[in-house]
Amino acid sequence: MAENIFETIENEKQAKIAFESLKSDGYRLLQEGKIDAKTYYAKSRDAGIELGLIDPKDYPGRLPGFAEGFLEVVGGVGGAIVGGIAGAPAGPAGVIAGAGLGAGIGSGSGSLAADFLGDLLAPDMPAPSAGERIKDAAGTGAVFDVTTDASGNVTTVVVQNGGEDYLATETL
Repeated sequence: MAENIFETIENEKQAKIAFESLKSDGYRLLQEGKIDAKTYYAKSRDAGIELGLIDPKDYPGRLPGFAEGFLEVVGGVGGAIVGGIAGAPAGPAGVIAGAGLGAGIGSGSGSLAADFLGDLLAPDMPAPSAGERIKDAAGTGAVFDVTTDASGNVTTVVVQNGGEDYLATETL
């Protein structure tokens, strides 16, 4: 059993070494003008996926690690506030329903905004397709909608992004 663990660790080390070597070779070709930036980033990402270091659903390097989670939380909190205010004429139930719906719409919008911001800041980096963006935004929105509880608090929300877990707790 322990031998398998050590083999796995050794294989992961070898994969990381191979990946760094491929990236280094690609960067040299980029500097020499033999490939363009878009090709360099696409081939680096493809190699990382093939070596098992990057999940096919992840697009590392488009934005700093905290940015997408931050935009989703800000969108969710803002949406909950606006939704709660919009639902106020219907009474307490309207406030609660509006806050939940607003949190979902706001966080999903924040997720989409992060994707498009990544396009602006890193145009040469591989980007998710429109379908992947919509699916991600809908999933994020659903998580925020479901986790907005009756007291108006956005409770612990875990959003998987870029291989990292973002744990955000906000109180309205």
